[in-house]
Amino acid sequence: MEQRYSATLSRSQGRNAWSVIFRHPARIDLNTGRPGLRVRQGLGTSDEDEANNLKEELNQLLGDKSYWNASARGEAAQRFHPRVVEIFFHGMGSLQADFG
Repeated sequence: MEQRYSATLSRSQGRNAWSVIFRHPARIDLNTGRPGLRVRQGLGTSDEDEANNLKEELNQLLGDKSYWNASARGEAAQRFHPRVVEIFFHGMGSLQADFG
């Protein structure tokens, strides 16, 4: 059965800004040696509607394997919010899994 990846919103106690939490399909969890590194990144907004919109854009990236390679960053940048692109492509490089 194929793994599905999705992001959820989170806000730490005492903080106003929203974060997203998700398992990254192209980053290796060094503890298990498998794809699916847990990522938590701030969205840079305290507005819940904006945070939901950014989360949905991230879920589009997570749901489309054509973006699961660092070389797809340029295409993603033309379609998605810059913060979403930054979050998704952060850390993709030598530890990236091959989904070619």
